[in-house]
Amino acid sequence: GPTSTQVTINPAQMGMRDGPYVITSTLIPADGSAPTTMNRNLTIDGTLKSMSGSLKYSGKGKARKTAMRATFTTTRTATVTVKVTDAGGTTVGTAVSGKRYAKGTRTVNWTGKRLAPGAYYVQVIAKSSYGTSGLQSSQRLK
Repeated sequence: GPTSTQVTINPAQMGMRDGPYVITSTLIPADGSAPTTMNRNLTIDGTLKSMSGSLKYSGKGKARKTAMRATFTTTRTATVTVKVTDAGGTTVGTAVSGKRYAKGTRTVNWTGKRLAPGAYYVQVIAKSSYGTSGLQSSQRLK
């Protein structure tokens, strides 16, 4: 039989608020042997409510660079990092690193070195008293 099971929990549907939780599972074997109880820690963090990102070339010739724009909404004060990574996860540009923002919607722009055509991600990472949450937008430079 299976050695693992995945369970999906939608905190909003269950009325769960942000914060730390302990998930307790009791496994009851079909053969009637003793049940096993397991506890796992879980933190729900909805600090980063939404984000959108774009990546394009700006300028012409040797002056051609990469321009990034990210708009994000936080539900509480958070320390935010906004960066561009390549398909392998390597950071190739950082617009904001560890900047504290009050709750609300913000837009960050960055113009950096010219990146080669390919797949990239615009990432927003928000750290709050509840933990770290992050969202990313997939982009392709042509």
